[in-house]
Amino acid sequence: MAKSHLSKNKYLCIFNQSGTAEAVRGQVLGALSKWNIIKKIRSKIALKHYDFNAARDITREIVNGQSNEQYAKIKVGLSNMSNSGCGVIAAYNALKLLGKEASLAAVALEFELNRMFFLFGFFGTKPKRIGDFFSKHSVDFESTKSMDELCQLIFPGRVFVLAFWNSGKIFDGAHFVTVKCENHRRFVVYNAFSNSKTGKPYPSLPAVIGEGRLIRGYCLKERK
Repeated sequence: MAKSHLSKNKYLCIFNQSGTAEAVRGQVLGALSKWNIIKKIRSKIALKHYDFNAARDITREIVNGQSNEQYAKIKVGLSNMSNSGCGVIAAYNALKLLGKEASLAAVALEFELNRMFFLFGFFGTKPKRIGDFFSKHSVDFESTKSMDELCQLIFPGRVFVLAFWNSGKIFDGAHFVTVKCENHRRFVVYNAFSNSKTGKPYPSLPAVIGEGRLIRGYCLKERK
């Protein structure tokens, strides 16, 4: 079981999640001088996506239903929230459930700047890289590919992020969700389905993924 860690790669964290769009842009532009030409070009594209998203930003509510109208068109790299946004939403929801300030647009920007997407966003988020995001935002975690090991970490009040294949077949796609353990028999899942309106309760962590297969699970704990 892996403990929290930082990537060996350089990582740009959007620390002020509750700041204005101008402040977020300023943080990124201030780092551009240290980057090579390719990263500068990628970052300018990411900022254009951020400008689009900032006008539609979500900062107060937990997000459910990535295909719902208020979220669907938010950009996730070259894709959008409806098609590829579950990883971004899971990270955002996790911060909110831990009582932290969070901006859906800033999370999407941070993921894009740090190349946390597969194929520019079209294939969603890289499950292992989401650990870098949590580490940078002062969230300790334990991660594992084993559901049995993850279940050993169950405790009321804990927040989990699960990445899993929707079935035993890779071509059926994968999904990220955020889970709040209310007690040992009630686990509330956020953004369970693309058209969800509220959190959906399940009787156990394994029940959350059903016939799917766990790719990687995170048990989160805010750093003191």
